[in-house]
Amino acid sequence: MVDEYCNKENDKMFQNDQAKKRGRWVVQRIFSIATKWYQRTQKRLGPVSERSSWWCFAWCWDRGIMQRLERLREGWHRFSPMTQYRFTDEVMRVWFYVDRLMIHLILSIIRPTFKYVISPVCSHLAGPSAVRSVVTQIRDALNTQRFRYAIRTDIRSYYASINHQILLRQLSQHYDDPILLRYFEAIVTTAVDVGCSGLASALLTPAAENSTGSSDEKVAGSLIVA
Repeated sequence: MVDEYCNKENDKMFQNDQAKKRGRWVVQRIFSIATKWYQRTQKRLGPVSERSSWWCFAWCWDRGIMQRLERLREGWHRFSPMTQYRFTDEVMRVWFYVDRLMIHLILSIIRPTFKYVISPVCSHLAGPSAVRSVVTQIRDALNTQRFRYAIRTDIRSYYASINHQILLRQLSQHYDDPILLRYFEAIVTTAVDVGCSGLASALLTPAAENSTGSSDEKVAGSLIVA
């Protein structure tokens, strides 16, 4: 009887612990965030043709959104390869709309942890509004000469250049949710459809290993004063 009671209590504690971890994955919560994202994106895009990938995504919204959210919650969402578009002056890689939505939802889940994980010196989290205060800080440091060194960086293909295995190890040090960790790895190591000619199938290359420029890999310039 004692052993049975202890087993039940252990099961209850385990379930409570799991419930706390799963709280961030409540379908009603992520559905609300997804709906706002959908409405905002639809308003930004406006009317689209039937050949648009958004048209197909929007047509399936009411029929499939809850099933997609359930799959995301259970850790079963699979990211499709990014599509690469090559122009004369740049190369862009884009996610399918369903993957953009899932990344947006994952970001909403981890955003509250940023203040514990990311250094307060990283002012980019405040968005464009942080530019003025950063410029003021740099100007004050230069005027008072109260700094040890200044580094001006100009990094091309930044995200493709970093060691993604180190990045994943660092993420695992801060997050213990196996579903989040699985999605982190899937996003970082996703393939890229670079296209091909004729009837041959598209060439898929890991995004983490492909260092050509993209919409999120443009030249990043910054000035660090310390």
